[in-house]
Amino acid sequence: MGVRITQRTADKYERLLRYLKQYLAQRGKAEDIPVERMNYEFLDGFNLFLQTAHRCRHNGAGAVMDCLRNFVLYCLRNEWITKNPFRYYKLKEDEVQAKEHLTAHELELLTRKELDHRLARIRDVFVFCCLTGLAFADADHLRREHLSQDDEGRWWIHKPREKTSVMSRIPLLPASLEILRRGLKVAWWTNIRFEKNFTGDLAQLMSAAGCIAVSGGLEVASDRLLALMDKGVTIEQATLAMRNFFYAGIMVHPYLMYGFPTQTLQESVDALEVVRQLFRAELIGSAFWHRYAMTVHSPSGIDPEKYGVHRKNKGPNGFANNEVPFTEIRTYNINTVGEALNEALTNYMCGGGIDRPAHKWFKGKEIPPTTLENTLITDQLIKPDASRIYNDPARLVWIGVPLIRTGEGVTARNNTGEKQFRFGEAEAEFLMELTLRCADLSRKVTLADAKQLYGKYSPEPFVVFYHSKQWDQLRKYGLLQI
Repeated sequence: MGVRITQRTADKYERLLRYLKQYLAQRGKAEDIPVERMNYEFLDGFNLFLQTAHRCRHNGAGAVMDCLRNFVLYCLRNEWITKNPFRYYKLKEDEVQAKEHLTAHELELLTRKELDHRLARIRDVFVFCCLTGLAFADADHLRREHLSQDDEGRWWIHKPREKTSVMSRIPLLPASLEILRRGLKVAWWTNIRFEKNFTGDLAQLMSAAGCIAVSGGLEVASDRLLALMDKGVTIEQATLAMRNFFYAGIMVHPYLMYGFPTQTLQESVDALEVVRQLFRAELIGSAFWHRYAMTVHSPSGIDPEKYGVHRKNKGPNGFANNEVPFTEIRTYNINTVGEALNEALTNYMCGGGIDRPAHKWFKGKEIPPTTLENTLITDQLIKPDASRIYNDPARLVWIGVPLIRTGEGVTARNNTGEKQFRFGEAEAEFLMELTLRCADLSRKVTLADAKQLYGKYSPEPFVVFYHSKQWDQLRKYGLLQI
């Protein structure tokens, strides 16, 4: 990787392999066939499959077919096959309407548009590409070492193009410099467990620190099975955490599992229904199903009988061999279930099939419909966030710009504008001191500390001020409870 082909190219051929496996499975053929058995009928069917099962447009399907043609040509050059199935199968692109260039005025309007944190980051990258002429792949791989300053103090990008390796020498405009000043911060994606500690304010803090996405195990998406595997989370708990990440502009990618011991066909259908509702509520942006594998150090691997299965091999596993072979009694075809779950998930991630009943994705007779309420996920969205509940030990932090003291109270500012808060002199002075203390992240300031400080400025109960509309609005400008 990175020597003869790029990661982007490798991803294209990995996608081709995945689609070919799905196409062969749909045809009811073997999982693999010899290359020489590909013919015109096979190619035409695969093209149709791409445009129907995956809803590819004509040119999108053509791009996948072009990868297959390149592979066939590679086989011909190596004399692995003697006939070219693409000899009479022609790939033609539909003409697309030429894109109009943005005017300077339009680009300026876009730059000044007030957007939330997630969309603002996307806008900044797009504008940066417009101003520099870099493709997204080039901007994505831009690093500090690609920036240099000449003798006259002008900044330049010196970077080889990802696609051609031709060295680019691009002067940086003032607007591009400003985007880099904002954007060259740490951007990170982390693995988590969907715990109740991920409140709305903690998610906002993570987003401000550069978190763009999280991955976590929702596993079998069944409260019974989550308890059985001692996962420590529930569907409700996971949904609330996902809601908080979504509001903070952080993408959520759950890991999903099927085939866990004692999991029934009904629970498989219900698990897909949970995932369907999560996509419908836009709480998750992507996901991945994997088939359960028993490992030697897991609770199920240590005590398989507790989970209703029997270990085949009683002896110790070899070095670095963690998987435990086991037998179980299952009344349904686990392979068919896996195909249904993955097909549904592929459609959900492309924005399709959201309203299709979960059990309709499964092949076979007498597939039970889901037993879950259609509002299982949306019912969780209206529940209060833990960061809105008073708790003496909870920590307060201020991540916004410093407040400005005015004659009528204080002025708070963020990247979307500023707001004047009307406070009495005592409350305004209290907020100025409190936010100054909370802005020092090396010290811990709790709600109990804030209550004690408030008592020096006002005889009124601090809890009344805490539950005021103004306190809640200050959260938007950087006052977080974690």
